[in-house]
Amino acid sequence: MKKIIIHLIFMAVLLASIIICSLKVYGGNKTGDISGTVFEDTNRNLQLDPGEKGISGILVSNRHEVVRTDTGGQYHLQFDEDESVVFVIKPPGFSFPLNKNNLPLFYYMHNPENSPVKDHREMQPARESPGMVNFPLYRTVEKDSFNVIILADPQPRDHEELGYVRDDIVAELAGTGALFGITLGDIMFDDLSLYGRYNEIISKIEIPFYNVPGNHDADYDALANKHSLETYKHWYGPDYYAFEYGKINFIVLNTVHWMDEPGIIYHRSYEGKVGEDQLQWLKNYLQFVPPDELIVLCMHIPLYSYSSDIYQENVVDRNKLFNILQDRSHLLALAGHLHTLENNYLDETAGWTSGIPFHQVSCAAVCGSWWRGPKDERGIPAAVQLSDGTPNGYHVFHFEGNNYSQRFKAAGKDENYQIRISAPRGIISKNKTNDLMITINFFNGNDKSVVVCQTDNNEPVQMRMTTMKDPYAEQLFHDYTDLYDDWIGRGPTRHMWVTALPADLEPGVHKIVVSATDEYGINYKQSTIFEIF
Repeated sequence: MKKIIIHLIFMAVLLASIIICSLKVYGGNKTGDISGTVFEDTNRNLQLDPGEKGISGILVSNRHEVVRTDTGGQYHLQFDEDESVVFVIKPPGFSFPLNKNNLPLFYYMHNPENSPVKDHREMQPARESPGMVNFPLYRTVEKDSFNVIILADPQPRDHEELGYVRDDIVAELAGTGALFGITLGDIMFDDLSLYGRYNEIISKIEIPFYNVPGNHDADYDALANKHSLETYKHWYGPDYYAFEYGKINFIVLNTVHWMDEPGIIYHRSYEGKVGEDQLQWLKNYLQFVPPDELIVLCMHIPLYSYSSDIYQENVVDRNKLFNILQDRSHLLALAGHLHTLENNYLDETAGWTSGIPFHQVSCAAVCGSWWRGPKDERGIPAAVQLSDGTPNGYHVFHFEGNNYSQRFKAAGKDENYQIRISAPRGIISKNKTNDLMITINFFNGNDKSVVVCQTDNNEPVQMRMTTMKDPYAEQLFHDYTDLYDDWIGRGPTRHMWVTALPADLEPGVHKIVVSATDEYGINYKQSTIFEIF
């Protein structure tokens, strides 16, 4: 009898430990089971029909675990019965079905309770556990060489600014040869009712578009971080996930963490943070990623900003992320949020100490300085980013094997418009030429760039990279102060180059030609004419 009692006590302790472990992993919610088949949808009707076969080896995740489908394409996972998301990680050689707005259909969301967020309280909740969810994939032929469109911070605040997105960006991208696009957050500027029209506009680019949540994509009436993205998830699905093309692994992270602190204005109390749940999920996923493949992290708030050290513009727990990535040889991070173009390699200053090159591009904003500034002949603001002088625009990344190159594209400009000669401009007084520097902004340049300047027939000279404010942006703000919100900052940027104006220039008309070569060996030229009196 004593042995039986001891055995029962042992079993009770073991059961309690299992329950505690489950509560720890699944956030304290009651857990259930979900299973299904990832299958090749040959007739593309989104249904698993007789004769359609499951696909083995496909990764499926519940935001915690990552598992492979078996030989029959079946998976089995646990999920939170209170709230859960299950999604497929697209492998090379397959594509996701798309909805009418070219948004990928790769997830199932389960929420049995009415949403605490106002705009979603009338949505019909899923009361019952689904038990089984099947995921269709389409077999496709993928090339190892392809382009991706990267949009950061479109951020329209109303229907008029949605028109700017349409006419300034989408119109020139319609029919692009890119394979897909990614928007790096701040899809909206607080008014989330605009998502529907925005999605329809972006769909005219006619490629799949993946999305990343930003701080302005949040439901500000949410009472906790857990419910801060109810509207975003309704339109776009999970806030972190992954998908694969060729030897490239694209990983979307939610780096906006809302702090549940009483007494703080909620929609401003956020920090850049990955958090333990995402870090564990990432670690679980990376065990399936070969070491020779490129990892592309896509996020809103960057891991690190050289222009700001505040917690809302840097990821505060990036060292934990770095620990997971430190043995990886092929890394790239893409972010938005800053409304500047920062193109640099992380180092010890940022906490990256492995010695492996880790390139981070904080991409220029689609909206520039929040759609502010003088309007052009189309009625669209010349929304230059006052923070660094970069025009509003987007980025085009070219991937080949596990390598990449990239270029910035100014909206409405020729693709070779990569340089602005900010000074000298117009008419210069002869007595001021001794103090005048030739100043250029190479928008997408970094310390791997080489910039050379030639004045008239003088010998070309190599320009010096420096950190300073762009004189063009400063003059633009001075001339049109009333067109900018007073909170729009103007700061120094690293992608400026200077050299002295030749001392022997006589009065008359002069020409400057600047040649800039980026780290990929691509050369761009820009010239200007100025006069000395």
